[in-house]
Amino acid sequence: MEVTPGELDDVRNVRIKLKEAAPEDVEVALTVSGGMEIRPSSVVIPQGEVVSDTAVLRLTGNGLGTVGLNLPAVPSRWQGVSGFSGSNLEQTFVQPPPAPELEAEEFIDEVKLDWSLQNIEQTMATGFEYRFSSDGGGTWSEWTTVEGGASATGVTVTGLSAGTEYRFEVRAVAGVFAGLATVVAATPRGLQTLPQIEDQFLVRNTAFSMTLPAATGGDPPYTYTLLVTLPAGLTFKPETRTLSGTPTTAGEWTLSYSATDAGGTVETRQFKVKVLPWLNRPPEGLTRDCRIAAPGTSIGRLELNNNGEATNFLDQKVSTLPGCPIFRDSDADPLTIHFSYENLPPNMRPHGEGVIISNIDTLVLFIATADRRTEGTITVTADDGKGGRMTRPLTLIGHPPPDRLVPRFEPDAAVADLQLEVGKEMEPLVLPAAVGGDRPPVARGDSPFELLYRTSVLPAGLHFDAATRTLSGVPEADAAGAYVIEYRADDRDSNVTHLDAAIQRFTVRIASGVCGRPSAVRTAMVAASGAADCA
Repeated sequence: MEVTPGELDDVRNVRIKLKEAAPEDVEVALTVSGGMEIRPSSVVIPQGEVVSDTAVLRLTGNGLGTVGLNLPAVPSRWQGVSGFSGSNLEQTFVQPPPAPELEAEEFIDEVKLDWSLQNIEQTMATGFEYRFSSDGGGTWSEWTTVEGGASATGVTVTGLSAGTEYRFEVRAVAGVFAGLATVVAATPRGLQTLPQIEDQFLVRNTAFSMTLPAATGGDPPYTYTLLVTLPAGLTFKPETRTLSGTPTTAGEWTLSYSATDAGGTVETRQFKVKVLPWLNRPPEGLTRDCRIAAPGTSIGRLELNNNGEATNFLDQKVSTLPGCPIFRDSDADPLTIHFSYENLPPNMRPHGEGVIISNIDTLVLFIATADRRTEGTITVTADDGKGGRMTRPLTLIGHPPPDRLVPRFEPDAAVADLQLEVGKEMEPLVLPAAVGGDRPPVARGDSPFELLYRTSVLPAGLHFDAATRTLSGVPEADAAGAYVIEYRADDRDSNVTHLDAAIQRFTVRIASGVCGRPSAVRTAMVAASGAADCA
């Protein structure tokens, strides 16, 4: 008789073994004593095999019990076999301990777990185990045994990533038996950080107030200081981190702002305070007919050249006079121009030099588009260096590359047919990559425009991850049968027909898990697991 762990902590799997293969199906009845239950009450050793199907033994208390054999008579047609012999099996079983009460305390790159277990001496607990997950419970670390056995009341989990929320589970164990786990969430702190501070532009004899940024991480609470002599008329209140007042003298000062945590760690940031003698006038935007544009007014719309080729915005210069440039500064301050691509859709990307200003003060854009005609927006900002800024959007209209090449699978990249079983997880399969096809240029510092992968409808329980080209999952009970799966790779031009795609097909055959077994075996398996019988 063989006993192995089951899917649950209080479950064991029982099978009967013969020394020789059974001449025909042999059914053996099972009996139990003590705090145990067994289902089904008999197992079958199929013809030609030496191992029976499985019965499930459930433990319902603490103590010692016996699994007994009720051996059948030997049929007279079995020549040379006089009878069966076998021995009963004693099984020690312990009721799994209850779930502990659990708390978590967050530190730098680590979390301390503390727990308690009521009436631990009555639970037969011999120790504790913990595990953790950094993706909300999707994947877990292996169970780790805590030093100290049943007297352990805590453990510190180190080597964690600051700022990441973790889920921790702790459970008590009694020998090979594990109890229910308690879960708690915690986010380890990082080292103390203090944000950068932009330079501040003030006007003499004009009231000013700002709140300096707070520190994070480290060991709170924090003490704040602002060093170096402040401009006349300004004061700093560390309890509110407020710099305020009315400056009376024009000039420029470099200030050092520091945060010290309870452990003595100091973080410092420097920034400049520039007090101007008069009010600075920020840059202005102009329309093509030289009218002043309201803040946020669009520069215009620009049709991009195909496949990311250079496109010149010829409607206006950027900032030079005469004429009606995109920006001008009434104080004649030199302007610095910045570009932001945050509002571009995923299928529009800057590449090469991105957006630049040519030596004739003209915008030149290198923006690639994939898949379809798309509109996107970049933002253009003029900065006068004295705190004055003007930001305007420019709408871009992009087109995918022309349809010239067709993606394809290499001859040795064929997917073999798959044989799966209901309720049994398949080994994850990475489907082959295709080559060729039309794709825009690689983005600046970004991933290239890859081919797009997809499959036809999959059997219930199977999934395809297009980003990794991985097929995985567990076929569901009603998924038994044969399926022809189409696997396809499309390029990034506008042609989405099957004539411009790499396509191959393979078959997935899913067995019910009990088909092909003798009827007595199927009956026993269905009774034990609740699985559906063959249709």
